[in-house]
Amino acid sequence: MRDDVQQVVRLQAPPRYEQWPVALRSAMQLRGALVACGPGVRGVAWPDSQSIRLASLRPWLTEQLIATQLTAAWGWGAARHPGRPLAFASLAGHRLKLPPSAMVRRYELRLKPDDVVRIGGLQVTSRLRTIVDLLHRPGEFTCAERTACQLLMCRLPGRAVRVRQQLETPRRPHSRLARSRFVAIHDSTETAE
Repeated sequence: MRDDVQQVVRLQAPPRYEQWPVALRSAMQLRGALVACGPGVRGVAWPDSQSIRLASLRPWLTEQLIATQLTAAWGWGAARHPGRPLAFASLAGHRLKLPPSAMVRRYELRLKPDDVVRIGGLQVTSRLRTIVDLLHRPGEFTCAERTACQLLMCRLPGRAVRVRQQLETPRRPHSRLARSRFVAIHDSTETAE
């Protein structure tokens, strides 16, 4: 093959394991053919990637929902687990009534087109939006959330400037808290470089 010709490889979508009978999934896990992937499973031959992690969320992640916060960070590969409960937001114009569940929490977010990324047919908040949402989250700022923000910022073009602009522009609840968390993360990231 010539060097100036790039080969485009399109990966096939992983099987819909969530549609398999529970007994079959269990048997395949016992044989080692399926392994845990967040709250779902993936085939052992499928690489641990963004699209595979999001595919394992298919039982909960529908066309009208988008992964957000720590669940999105996990999808991007910046967290060890997707959080509990899983965090999803409904897309504009879709008011979903999810039954109460300890497994899933739905958030109301105003998402712009730039805030949404489609990976493997499923939607997740962008790296920038994921950082901003985690920084604005009320309550304790866990080690997992802090680490996810740091890792996402390392992979974000324009890093701190873009995050700072997002924190200064919109008026959101917990803005002061988000800015102080950002300063702490930014200072620790700068000293690590």
